[in-house]
Amino acid sequence: MAFSDLTSRTVRLYDNWIKDADPRVEDWLLMSSPLPQTILLGLYVYFVTSLGPKLMENRKPFELKKVMITYNFFIVLFSVYMCYEASVFSIPNGRILPESFYVSLCFLLKGNLCNFRNLETDLIRAGICQNSVRYRPNNKLI
Repeated sequence: MAFSDLTSRTVRLYDNWIKDADPRVEDWLLMSSPLPQTILLGLYVYFVTSLGPKLMENRKPFELKKVMITYNFFIVLFSVYMCYEASVFSIPNGRILPESFYVSLCFLLKGNLCNFRNLETDLIRAGICQNSVRYRPNNKLI
């Protein structure tokens, strides 16, 4: 009785997953059912635990030093690029301080500085930031 209940609940759960699935991905590779993914996972585990070690038993290890140096170099470049992009796009409206911090600062200073367009000049006037104004090439405030 308990096994049939477990089986029926499993079947109902699977049917609900299939019913709620996104119809746009039905024709995608490996998305028609869980069976192809399960087979690939089983083959991977078999290769890693049995077949792979047997194939490499009497062979020298691969020499991957140059490949790893090249890979690491490009990963470092990509990381620097991602940090640059994050710094550029995480600062709202090109301002140095996030606006949420600025709003908190406005409440802290009892509303004396609540003009977002002049954020940096207001902060300099209030003595919070000094010489932090960023300029465009034509010497206008950002």
